[in-house]
Amino acid sequence: MTAKPFFLGMSRLIAMACFAAAAWGLIVEGNLSAAPKPRPTPTPTPTATPTATATATFTPTPTPSPAPAAPSASPATNVTITGFTANWDTVSNATSYNLDVAKARSFAPAQFVSGYQDLPVGNVNSWPVTGLRPGTRYYYRVRARNDTGVSPSSNVITVDTSSPTPTPTATATATATATATPTATATPTATATFTPTPTATATATATATPTATPTATPTPTPTPTPTATPTPLFAADDFNRADGGLGANWTRPLASENNLLIVNNQVGVDFEESHNYAFWSADSFSEDQYSQITITKMGSWPGVIVRADGILDRFYLGILVGPNDYRIYARWDGAYYLLATGTTETWQVGDVLRLGVIGSAHPVTVTLYHNGNAVLSWTSSSQAEVKNGGSPGIGIFSPIGQALTLDNWEGGNLAPVAPDTQPPSVPGNLVATAIGVSQVHLSWTASTDNVGVTGYLVERQDPGSPSFVQVGTSTGTSYNDTGLVAGSAYSYRVRATDAAQNLSQYSGLASATTQAGIAASDNFNRADGFLGANWTKPLASQNNLVIVNNQVGVNVEASHNYAFWSTNSFSQDQYSQVRISNLGPWNGVIIRAQPLIDRFYLAFVFGANDYEIYVRKDGAYSLLSRGTTETWSAGDIIGLEAAGLNPVQLTLLRNGNPVLTYTDTTENLFGGSPGIGIYSPPGDHLEIDDWEGGNLPRN
Repeated sequence: MTAKPFFLGMSRLIAMACFAAAAWGLIVEGNLSAAPKPRPTPTPTPTATPTATATATFTPTPTPSPAPAAPSASPATNVTITGFTANWDTVSNATSYNLDVAKARSFAPAQFVSGYQDLPVGNVNSWPVTGLRPGTRYYYRVRARNDTGVSPSSNVITVDTSSPTPTPTATATATATATATPTATATPTATATFTPTPTATATATATATPTATPTATPTPTPTPTPTATPTPLFAADDFNRADGGLGANWTRPLASENNLLIVNNQVGVDFEESHNYAFWSADSFSEDQYSQITITKMGSWPGVIVRADGILDRFYLGILVGPNDYRIYARWDGAYYLLATGTTETWQVGDVLRLGVIGSAHPVTVTLYHNGNAVLSWTSSSQAEVKNGGSPGIGIFSPIGQALTLDNWEGGNLAPVAPDTQPPSVPGNLVATAIGVSQVHLSWTASTDNVGVTGYLVERQDPGSPSFVQVGTSTGTSYNDTGLVAGSAYSYRVRATDAAQNLSQYSGLASATTQAGIAASDNFNRADGFLGANWTKPLASQNNLVIVNNQVGVNVEASHNYAFWSTNSFSQDQYSQVRISNLGPWNGVIIRAQPLIDRFYLAFVFGANDYEIYVRKDGAYSLLSRGTTETWSAGDIIGLEAAGLNPVQLTLLRNGNPVLTYTDTTENLFGGSPGIGIYSPPGDHLEIDDWEGGNLPRN
């Protein structure tokens, strides 16, 4: 994988979400009709008999009973395809009980079974739950109550309703000439054919007395015995116990810098600003496994891990960074690798975050779920990205003062699923744009799939070649093809794939011709360290740009770092462009930079909808122009062009398209060379890649 380390602690991003709860009351009003009353008959008044005065008896005021303790729920009985009986132990001073049944262990509002949220069931210790779906997992809990108050919730019980067993329907009456056919059931299970015994034919005798025809006796069809489907292994922990360590069922993996702890029946950390993990070690799991938690507080970040163990420092990690920021990472031998990022879902407290992994050998697919719905996935590109074995678990990185927590963990084996044979739809509207002399940027509209699109395969036809060759892959809807020959024509096509390796039909063709002219380029694919002899620091650079994992980062964060290409000489009309590896304030490009004069033009991306042109002159930065209408993402190419002198026409480009301009009539910088720049806030680890710069015009 072309993976880059990414520190997961983002203490600057804080998102909080909270619920408001409302209570409803029902007032029933009615009108009473007046009715005529019979007139009473006068009765003689009897002589009063003196009555002894009763002595008052003192009645003590009763002491109110305390609120009941939490009941203990016990396993369900009478489990059928559409219901079960919930059971619990009685509490001594309880007068009634309330029952919750939900489709998620979190008991989030949207997950309750209709009619079973805080259902009053009376003073009983069991209750029939009906109207459920076959072959589905449910959860229940109970609270006790009396006139004084309501207890806390009981422990949570998990119930899997049964799957339906097909039963053949026999024909009621057999005849001598026809074979009865059983009624087909919904499940495609072979049903034995009901075959009656044929009716015997009458034979005449010498006495001419006919022999009675015996009555046909049908042969009964044996009822097939259903094959039991094993329930996949799973474990759960609600953490409802004394504060302290997680207990003997949990083990720290090598990546855990400190400890996860139980605090007020939830999981927190003993040290903030550190990565803390634990995996369930009391059971053994298959490689197809999942891990899920309930979000109890928004922040950066709570999460879940899969395939973790105590020997290898490797596992897959799903985290929630903010209300609209959720990610899949790989922890691999001391580093974190960002595999996929999602921004379209909105998360809140009470939601369930789940991570699943499927596959023992390449391709392995990791999927992140929001309240049971798949919202993000990643598929390995080689066997080297596959972690085998291990167990599901949990993780938290809590910035200082955030006190992040999580609750209600569950993990286990994933049930086998039917093979997916449906390919994705065809990618649409493929567009190829030449960007400089050595790059082409591709974009297309997304495919759809019944399970989920996991990526796209990009194929290229080189000049003079009769065939297409795959040159790369993308998990998004764009791709940058680099290292091309100047002034050459290339054609492209794209197709989508899913987790089952089903391939869509090819998109339409798109072609582009790279520009011609004097230019230099650098893909930084070499050993970690300084940029090398082709690059020079201008006076404005406070520290150094360095190569890290074949990309460019900084050696000191929270400082301005620049370099320009000094091996070649360029005309005054020049351009510089670079691919943005991750968004943040800021990474970008410079032009007309010189070694002994502290002046150049600068363009950078400050945020997803914030891109700016500056001039650096004699120790100061001046904003020239700012744009907000474009939406940038990781992988986009930012470019800056400077043409002319007095005035200087400046153009900022996104993926080869002009999106911001400025005409400089005052500073009029001249000479110099194109280059790159990064200012990375602490912990952001901003990076860039695939630089190119050269002379204008780009023919």
